[in-house]
Amino acid sequence: MLAQYLEEIGCPDVASSFRRFFHEMGSLFGHFVLSIDLEETVGHKIGIECYPEGKTAEERKESWERIFRALHRAQVVSASAMQEILGWIGEDVSLFRTINHIKFVFRGEEMVSTKVYLSARVLGATF
Repeated sequence: MLAQYLEEIGCPDVASSFRRFFHEMGSLFGHFVLSIDLEETVGHKIGIECYPEGKTAEERKESWERIFRALHRAQVVSASAMQEILGWIGEDVSLFRTINHIKFVFRGEEMVSTKVYLSARVLGATF
């Protein structure tokens, strides 16, 4: 459905890239969000935000581990980066840390960047 929408808004090259990406990696993720670069027209860079499967923190952690193993096998992320990113997930006395999402940015048929968005929440905080 996202690939079809990308074609409809005039981004057939990105749609083709997304179809390949989704074929290889799509089953690893729970859901996707499309990020569009807007100028006078739709820009040439399109981001796909990818979120893990799972309802509980433990299920999401397991999902992120599967995702990063697959990204490492596909040579999208190094072993050391994978370990550091997965090492972020956890909890201590006052802080809950997790990965919010990964954003893959495509320009035409090329994936030009991969960004990991980390998040932290103060436990028991009232503001």
